[in-house]
Order: sequence, then C-alpha cells, then structure tokens
Amino acid sequence: MSEVKRNSRTPNKARIKRDYLAGMTPAELAKKYHLRPNQVHNFVRRGKWAEEREQLVAKVAQSVVQSEVEAITAMKEMERKDMYQLLEYARSMVDPNKPSAFKVKAASDVMKTAYERLYKSFGIADKLSHSTSPDEPFVTKVIFE
Repeated sequence: MSEVKRNSRTPNKARIKRDYLAGMTPAELAKKYHLRPNQVHNFVRRGKWAEEREQLVAKVAQSVVQSEVEAITAMKEMERKDMYQLLEYARSMVDPNKPSAFKVKAASDVMKTAYERLYKSFGIADKLSHSTSPDEPFVTKVIFE
C-alpha cells in the first residue's frame, strides 16, 4: 500500500481559514504561516472564504445591534418606571389642604424633570415649556421640532 507523505511544511488550511474568518488579512496570514501571498489568495478564492467571512460579519453585526436595542429598551423601561415613581412622589409632596409655596415649587421642579425625561425617553419632544405661575396650575407644553 502506498502511503502519501504529507510535507510538514504544507499549511493547515483549517487554521488559516479560522484566522482569516477571525479577521486576519491575507498578507498577515502569509507572514504568519510562511506562505506566499498568492497561495493565501488562492485559498481564499477557491474556498470562497471571503463570502463566508462577509456572512459571518453580517451575522455578528446583526447580533450586536439586537443586543444594543434590547439593552436600550430595558434601560428606557427602567428609567420610565423611575420617572413614574418620581411623579407620584411629587404629587404626594403637596397637601391640598395646606399648600405651601415652597412645597409647590419643589414639587413643580421634580415634576418638570420627570416629565422631561419621560417625554425624551419616548422620543416625542425636544423641548418642553413649563408654566408654574401662581395664577396657573402646573402645565407642561410639548414643543415638537
């Protein structure tokens, strides 16, 4: 039985492909594996590694974007919950039977901040206009741009 001897200098294509898919350039691979650049380019072209790497990059990018969207959504939900609690606290600050100017002003400031953050978390307003004059109740006007 004839036995084919593998030249120990023959590169392991699986390792080269793994490094290529991990982002190494053909020039870097040629240097690392002591090959001619044309050899690496031939491996890439014949094995259709470039298409495989493009698909892998797209899949990773999609996964990263999805993770970021999920993280942002979770953060916005937590922030909204905190702002709703802050609004409830502001409403409880003022006793309707004994309103004091200081408590009304403090509650108004807290509510202004909470409403600004809520509107911004929903992406519906760039600017908010508030009226806290003694003649008018607390009013928030949303200004769209």
